[in-house]
Amino acid sequence: LEFRRVLFRYEIGERGCVTPVITAGLAISAGTCGGIRCLDAATGKLRWSISVENTGSSSWSGIASAGPQLLAATQQGDVVCINRETGRIEWVRSGIGRVMFAPIGDVKHGCAVVFVQDTDAGIPAEVLGLDLRSGRTNWRARVGNLDAAPVLAGDRLWVASATGTLYAFDYG
Repeated sequence: LEFRRVLFRYEIGERGCVTPVITAGLAISAGTCGGIRCLDAATGKLRWSISVENTGSSSWSGIASAGPQLLAATQQGDVVCINRETGRIEWVRSGIGRVMFAPIGDVKHGCAVVFVQDTDAGIPAEVLGLDLRSGRTNWRARVGNLDAAPVLAGDRLWVASATGTLYAFDYG
């Protein structure tokens, strides 16, 4: 397999980018120190953008799809829920601790799963389940520090701890 040509390029404008989310014909990404951009995945045309000033967040950990919503997390401890089609911010949950990986959008259970860990601030490592409609905490579980992102498979959330423990949470 050989790549023949670049279909399009879009300069996000900030140094570094988080892993893009490709969903419903859209390509969404963010600069690690800037705004979020949504492009038409076929043409590369900008559909919408969110500036740093609109979210108050500046250092993105990752973005995930959750049905008609997007979940963006920051290292400052924010989770931002965004309408995928319009770019409108539906809610912001702040002050939960440093979010280390892209959230997991669990539409089946109406949940945004985020992993927070901030040993510098004295916040223990936890996995949080936030309500997709409001951002309120539905559940939380303490875990050991992580070096890898949690994985959702069916009704189980798998978390591998840096201390060598594998957790399987059943919340279905």
